[in-house]
Amino acid sequence: MSIVESIRLHGKLYFIEDDTRTYLFPPDSKFGRARNLRETLSILTRTFGRVLTSSSGLWYADWCRPNRPGPYQDEEIMKRIRKFLEIGEKSLKLDRSPAGEIAVIIDEKSFLYERMNRNLDWPLIFQQKLWGLSRIGAPYDTYLLSDIDKISDQYKCYIFLNIFHLDEEERDLIKKTTRREGKVSVWMFASGLINENISAENMKDITGINFVIDWTEWSVRILISNFNHPITRKLPANTSFGTDLSIGPIPYVDDPEAVVLGTLVYSRGMCVPGMAIKEFPEWKSIYIGAPNVPSNVLRAIAEYAGVHIYSYSDDVLYADRNFICIHTVKPGEKRIFLPRKADVYNEITGNLIAKETKEFVDNFEAGETKLYYYS
Repeated sequence: MSIVESIRLHGKLYFIEDDTRTYLFPPDSKFGRARNLRETLSILTRTFGRVLTSSSGLWYADWCRPNRPGPYQDEEIMKRIRKFLEIGEKSLKLDRSPAGEIAVIIDEKSFLYERMNRNLDWPLIFQQKLWGLSRIGAPYDTYLLSDIDKISDQYKCYIFLNIFHLDEEERDLIKKTTRREGKVSVWMFASGLINENISAENMKDITGINFVIDWTEWSVRILISNFNHPITRKLPANTSFGTDLSIGPIPYVDDPEAVVLGTLVYSRGMCVPGMAIKEFPEWKSIYIGAPNVPSNVLRAIAEYAGVHIYSYSDDVLYADRNFICIHTVKPGEKRIFLPRKADVYNEITGNLIAKETKEFVDNFEAGETKLYYYS
């Protein structure tokens, strides 16, 4: 996961390499490839949409080989890339400040306190970003924990992915940032477990929730078991998530003042409180004891925190103050909700979609990407 907004905080430009395997790659390409021109244009537009809405940069890796065309050697592809250049130049005259109301926090130091395998980081960070965060239907901004005292005050929801080790100074900075103005903090597996020692008290100190620690390792899964709370009320009855990889130790909630939303299942049928919310006068604390939280659960939490939701369709969505990029999974009609009344254009074709509106509807094919400009 790239910490794009932390890079911007320090006056740097995040610059990516787009090495998309277009349909011009051979069919036996080891890294897969787009099957045709339509898929190629959709993937390239999706990547550009992410770069555009995060005010980043990119270059195209032209994997030329003898006796075969380059991956972009198609007039329609080059036409689309020329359009990207025009849009990028246009964006330089617009407000490029982050528009997200969700801050995702990653701690580079906590990796040093983990075992040398990917059992935890793979589902907690990589898969979480790929399957959950990108499909919330609202933009999110990613920061290093070391920058938490420098970030904007615009965020209503903070998601702490891997803050296993926190010293006293870090704990104080997190509390000053999040414990005010009704903000919602989401603490993922074992947040704050380690300080000078390893204890449930360390977790309570940062989350405000009481815990018990089971010193074992198992695969873990959360099943939503309380559907009477605003966060869970609209979720399907079979909502569950977690990982089949063994992780540990396993903390679980033991707090009569917290409202349990989900049951943590591990070992040979152990069922304990694994997802809970505890409300305080100035802030709200949510603990989730399993990784890989699905987009609909994250969206429900974001909506509870007062975050503006652009889309409820579980499609990949990127957005800033002027552009919205949507990449679909399922075809059909999609309704998009704007944070303000605006005229909406398809930025690739230039077609006007709607005037003076706060929401609009558009039709998508499966695997299609559309980029909108709203002003």
